Amino acid sequence: MGESFQTKIQYNNEDHDVTIISYYDKLREFSYDPATFTIFWSMPFDWDLERIQSPNNNMFVHEEVRVPKSFISFLNSTSFIPTVNKIPLTGLAVAVDPYSSETEYIVHYLINKVAIIQLAQIHNQQSNTSSVNENLMSFSLSMSTNMRTHEQTSTQIVTTAGIRVLMSWQPSQLASNSQSKLSMKFSDGQNVVGDGGDIQLNADVRYDLTVLDKNGTKVAEKNNLVAVNGTDVQAISFPADDTYEIVVNITGINRQGETLDESRNGIATGIVVVPEYPSGFTSIIVASGLAVIMLLVGLPALSLRRTD
Repeated sequence: MGESFQTKIQYNNEDHDVTIISYYDKLREFSYDPATFTIFWSMPFDWDLERIQSPNNNMFVHEEVRVPKSFISFLNSTSFIPTVNKIPLTGLAVAVDPYSSETEYIVHYLINKVAIIQLAQIHNQQSNTSSVNENLMSFSLSMSTNMRTHEQTSTQIVTTAGIRVLMSWQPSQLASNSQSKLSMKFSDGQNVVGDGGDIQLNADVRYDLTVLDKNGTKVAEKNNLVAVNGTDVQAISFPADDTYEIVVNITGINRQGETLDESRNGIATGIVVVPEYPSGFTSIIVASGLAVIMLLVGLPALSLRRTD
């Protein structure tokens, strides 16, 4: 079950088309606040924690917002602040795709079962003390006009096909003109096991790896790589102290005795800051603090479907 909704928002007396797509349930209560450049919408949702936590319920909520690049250019910003039930999300639950469309930024809300359980616990606590709507999941997307962010090296990236890539670097302090080793671990970020961790792929992951400088020039390119049993290490050298873009292009998953699975293919892009001390592996999905999303992710086509 899903629904697509199209509307117009106005800025400087010009109309801009905005599209919201729900892959989980029908959309409700769309509104736009021009003072804060914030889009609001909601959908029906059953917050019963027992239902959500059931081992037989492999839940995943996917919402999509398409915002015109012409509108974003007026704001002179590509910073997005996404929330669910007024709770900010981290980059692990949101992907911003500037590549698939020449005219739109596509913002994906990718909320897996672990995050939904956390949201449900907060929701149920609030519903006992306030007039929280018990049957809705509410979303917002703010487009910041003055938010400045401190770029940090990505420790994980995820595609809308649900493949998560954990990344860590050796040495821990990255330096230019010297060899660094990038360790990668691929897992199924869309589906989770009972303790809240990703399901291991138990497969070899075929992928390409590219590093670009701020001008889009390739400083490293490695094709036809294989992460055996979902893990791999690659050596990379950075020519100067700068901020780089790292692109992981998954081209297939190879399980023993099966044909190559290309249904989970996708491109995920992260940031590498040289020099910087990376923070290492992390697995936080929903944060209590403000999260400004500036991820760049290339995305495969998806069909309207509900996963729970």
